[in-house]
Amino acid sequence: MYDRRDEVRDKFFAMDKHLQQKEQEIATIEAKLQKVKQDYEPFKAQEELNLIHELFPMMKEQLRIANFCKKIGLAIEDVKALLYGKLLTAKTFSFFSPEHNQKFTMEDMKLKIEKEPDNPSKLRLNLNGMNILDWFKQKYSELQKRNTPKVKEHNRFKA
Repeated sequence: MYDRRDEVRDKFFAMDKHLQQKEQEIATIEAKLQKVKQDYEPFKAQEELNLIHELFPMMKEQLRIANFCKKIGLAIEDVKALLYGKLLTAKTFSFFSPEHNQKFTMEDMKLKIEKEPDNPSKLRLNLNGMNILDWFKQKYSELQKRNTPKVKEHNRFKA
């Protein structure tokens, strides 16, 4: 037995080396599996979101209008109230137009979310009965007119 101890020791070291190799392979595979799971999560979340949108078609539209409301400066509590169909009123309120990168102020404001008349599956934000997008365009046009200097025409030619 004493004569075979070198042979047994070599086999033990070979088995230990093989075991370490396999443990390293397992660790590598587990790391790859974790990465694949992380990469899959957004797809899984998107699949679930698509199912929610199929089951609740107005939710996608409500999310769109809620996001717009936040962009123009409404607090989350106000957005919730609007989504529940409530009318918001204020004496004075400033709205930010992302399209014009400009703030506009409204007095005696009445704000409500309503369905588009020509497409009931779409929502719009109405300000005093007017689509707020149209109101932004109107206010921007008024601002442009005020800021455009008026050039007097001189009659350069005299008869």
